[in-house]
Amino acid sequence: MVLANVEEILHSMRKHAQAFWERTHWVTMNVEADDKSAELHKYRAKRRAALVRQHNALIRKALANRDFPKSLLSEPGIWTVPDKACPWIWQDPRVTELGGPKCLSLETQLGDLDAIEPARMQWATVSENGSTERSENPISLSY
Repeated sequence: MVLANVEEILHSMRKHAQAFWERTHWVTMNVEADDKSAELHKYRAKRRAALVRQHNALIRKALANRDFPKSLLSEPGIWTVPDKACPWIWQDPRVTELGGPKCLSLETQLGDLDAIEPARMQWATVSENGSTERSENPISLSY
């Protein structure tokens, strides 16, 4: 029964990976700027609501099992969904126009963020050798 609870939680984590990634790599957007921003925000909010709803239900179900050790929820392989977003401030390409350094591409910034801030990912993803560094982000930025 404990293994079944863990499998359900892990299946949910896989299903809601994008919503979790978005929550831990929060990008503020102005929903009034254009229709695309409003649409992205709407779908991001739906993904987050589904993640929180299902994750909380599965945790309650697991804890209702007398044999389920509560300490298992502290294992790094089981996510803790943050209540608050972990904001990420990207580089502004307009800085170059003012004589500042050239801005990195969004894809490069996302890869760098995962590499230098692994606590947001709650996984041991920090590479100790440059040749094994993650070269791309498997999570889609679109919905």
